[in-house]
Amino acid sequence: MAQPSVRAVSTGEASGSSLTVSKPAGTVQGDILLAFQSDDDGVLSDMATPTGGATWQLLASRSDTGTIGTLTKVWWKVAGSSEPSTYGFTFRAGTISGVVTVVAVRDGAAATPVVAQVSSGTGTTVNTPGLTPPDSASLEVRYAAVADDESATLSVPATYTGLSAPAQVGYIACKAAAKQLPSGAATGTLAFTSTTTPYTRHGFSVAIGTGAIDASVTPTTVTAGVSVPVPVVAFGAGPNPTMVPVPVSVPVPVVAFGAGPNPTMVPVPVSVPAPVVTVGDTEVVTPTTVPVPVSVPAPVVSAGAGTQPGAVGVGVAVYLPDVQVTAAAVPATVRPSVAVGGAAATVPVLPGDQLDGSPGQIEFNGFTLGRGTPYRWLTLDGWRGKETPDSGNAPRASRAGSAPGRPLPRERTVLWTAGLKASREEIEAAVLALENATPLLGTAAQWPLVINDLGTPYLAFGRIDRVNIPVDRLLRVGAGRVVMQWILADPRRYAINATGVTIPVNTTVTVTNAGNTETHPILIVPGPAVTPKLHNLTTGRITEWNLTVPDGQDLVINTDLGTAKLNGVDVIGDMSSGSVAVPDWTLARGPQDIRYTTASGGSQAEVLYRDAWN
Repeated sequence: MAQPSVRAVSTGEASGSSLTVSKPAGTVQGDILLAFQSDDDGVLSDMATPTGGATWQLLASRSDTGTIGTLTKVWWKVAGSSEPSTYGFTFRAGTISGVVTVVAVRDGAAATPVVAQVSSGTGTTVNTPGLTPPDSASLEVRYAAVADDESATLSVPATYTGLSAPAQVGYIACKAAAKQLPSGAATGTLAFTSTTTPYTRHGFSVAIGTGAIDASVTPTTVTAGVSVPVPVVAFGAGPNPTMVPVPVSVPVPVVAFGAGPNPTMVPVPVSVPAPVVTVGDTEVVTPTTVPVPVSVPAPVVSAGAGTQPGAVGVGVAVYLPDVQVTAAAVPATVRPSVAVGGAAATVPVLPGDQLDGSPGQIEFNGFTLGRGTPYRWLTLDGWRGKETPDSGNAPRASRAGSAPGRPLPRERTVLWTAGLKASREEIEAAVLALENATPLLGTAAQWPLVINDLGTPYLAFGRIDRVNIPVDRLLRVGAGRVVMQWILADPRRYAINATGVTIPVNTTVTVTNAGNTETHPILIVPGPAVTPKLHNLTTGRITEWNLTVPDGQDLVINTDLGTAKLNGVDVIGDMSSGSVAVPDWTLARGPQDIRYTTASGGSQAEVLYRDAWN
């Protein structure tokens, strides 16, 4: 048998959710087809089973996340008798980084190829793993894919022959290489080299063994030459002699890899004995044709293959609801009302509701950025860590240095850079959507900003300060860059979910702020209650009010805004002299004991807050 070798390669680049790739030139029935499919975003289920001809089977898959991620699936099949001229591949909606390489291999075994995969390498190297080939004369195909926001090319390992590669039109560059192995010994890790340092990298190795291929064979009709002597017939005999039995031996045709479906003519030696007849008055007669039965055994043909289709991806379009924005760091209690008669309810959309929990996502006032959108996360600065605070120190008049003061954090500046990726037809709409979602308003309103950088989302409030979208050649083909900057007047990051603690009257309850800095709660005192008082026993701070809260009304104290309202009316002047200023009544980091008392009446008080970090 001949050692397997590469017959031909075809490639394609996706601009949208579907891609058509040509069948490799010269592909014939029995060839082994490999398809390497890569993208930079979405999920593996976006890459459904390819279409066209004999069923494709999944050989291996891998997904790795990063500043720019990489997803790869490797497919294979044995070419059937009626392969189409093209194959169909699917990707996530809106991709511009999808790439496919299809390799046709001649003289390969129909058994499932051996495969191995890794995601390793440092700097510009991209490792591909070693494996143990199925036999001593296998063909090994190695494939490397990298994610980078620059134009990258890959060089192949020494002694391997590079195969045609798709162009890098988005963030994925890839390359395949092949080598006929000299023995069945295990191969080792070999590295491709990239011209840039990638964010993520994939390496796959596939070995195809040598072997015959199943085939259906129909031999041609066996022609048997028969010589029948002219019999001598006695007077009165019939012109047709009795059937002459003819023994025929036909060898079984052998079907081997590379043989045509019709074997060579089988010569059949035939011996026909002369009939014996009685002679009298004679006449010459011509007997009828002697039929010669010939039995040709059918060649044994094995056929059939198991198939398993890939997962079906379902795209769902969800329209963004309008978001009601408040400047408060901690929103007031949500009191939903439901109109039962009309069978309709209004459900508020809260900050972070548009995110799916995956790291690498941002929501600004209900508009989603990052993973799963055309705006791909590259870098984020200023979200974690601390700026130099306002020290609060006061210079000393008569000695060196300053009198120590209370340090206060300054406003936070958050800078985010992203790749802008969309098809050529959709790039303008993506730019316009971003511009519409980031207006520069002439008000002091602070909009909610939710960022999930490492797996846990945090909430802040601020306004957009800068949006820069350079218009260049890459943007026009759907691969641009975006720079966005937010200014957060309140530099703290908050937990997404608020915590509510109920404190019964004349009772002490422990309240815990799980963050690393103080947080400003909202205090709610329902009536009836006379001279309500909340005392933080841990910090010693008191807020007490010389008023009566009527039955059915609430005293709401917003310590972040520094306001106190009874049934919507400002009552800040009714605060007792023993109280701290409203903004100074905070929850410190960690646990603290809070006690609620009244001069009379009262049932409970509520403390609403978010854990806070600086």
